[in-house]
Amino acid sequence: MITPLVAIWVVLVLVLGCSGEAPPPPTSKEATPTLQVDPSDAPGTVIIPTGQVVASPVQGAAVSLEALSGALPELSALAPADRDLLLHVLNVVPAPCEACEGTSLARCALSMPSACERLPSLVQRSLRLAGQGVTKDRLEAAVSYPDVWVKIPDQGRPVDPPTPGLTRLEVWIDPSGPMLGAAVSTIDQLDLSTAGLVFRLLPEADDTLAEDVARATIAMEAQGKLEAFLRGVLAWKEQRRTLPGANTELSTEGLSEVVVGVPGVDLPRFERDRAAASTSARLAEDRALAAQIGVRSLPTFFVNGYRLRGAQSALAVQRLLTLELLDHPAALSNPTAPPPTVPKAP
Repeated sequence: MITPLVAIWVVLVLVLGCSGEAPPPPTSKEATPTLQVDPSDAPGTVIIPTGQVVASPVQGAAVSLEALSGALPELSALAPADRDLLLHVLNVVPAPCEACEGTSLARCALSMPSACERLPSLVQRSLRLAGQGVTKDRLEAAVSYPDVWVKIPDQGRPVDPPTPGLTRLEVWIDPSGPMLGAAVSTIDQLDLSTAGLVFRLLPEADDTLAEDVARATIAMEAQGKLEAFLRGVLAWKEQRRTLPGANTELSTEGLSEVVVGVPGVDLPRFERDRAAASTSARLAEDRALAAQIGVRSLPTFFVNGYRLRGAQSALAVQRLLTLELLDHPAALSNPTAPPPTVPKAP
């Protein structure tokens, strides 16, 4: 597994203190989250990362309490103040699914409750947190996802660790491309103790070398050498930067050097796996899936199917990994479990 290098300990929670809400950058849908620890929080409480700003205003009129209560009878069990807070949040936070895109969580729950796969868990999360007195900004942060969730078949992709975690982090890369280092750097800073890591490969179209590097990546993964191979590619490029006038883009000869340099690699098996029909099929499947779920830039991250396009800070990805744990009661009911790590802000 890509090993975390930079992290601080925080404790996961359900009840949080107050914090301010930063305005979003004017030209971006995503704001860099901050991860705050309130000294007054008792051990065992969950710290919800703040800083994720609600996306552009939702369309349509607000849903009334009477209308929403018909779809969500659990509202009647909340105290009036908590009920009013929840109604406000559900009316201003966008629904993160393509079927309900542009509408609020409340409108989606009322008019298309079965159209958004993740809607029930988000609504239940908001009900649970509102009932525990979470403040407005933290409640919005806990259910605010400016992009969308998509359904991703596992297709038998290797998961690291092999035993699936509570969340599934899929990372799409071109292992020959210039953004490999950014993807690895982000993963290095994550706490993956509660997540299973999956790599998807999307080599550049009509690039024979990119295709060959992707094939080599699959062959290395089959031997448990994926991390060593990817780091070897990055090390090769870094070494080339020290040579005057040298081309830092991976070449066919450079690929051979990287493969031979991976400790313990079985070269005959590597060549068989690289040329295998199953390797071709995997690349074809990933290309088709990328077009289907909107992978248009590399790297792209998916947290339980939630899409984060392009290079992302570790804080942005860790925020989603942390929030996804709010929907796993088994994880939250064990206060003695080791707390997850969270990367330091740069």
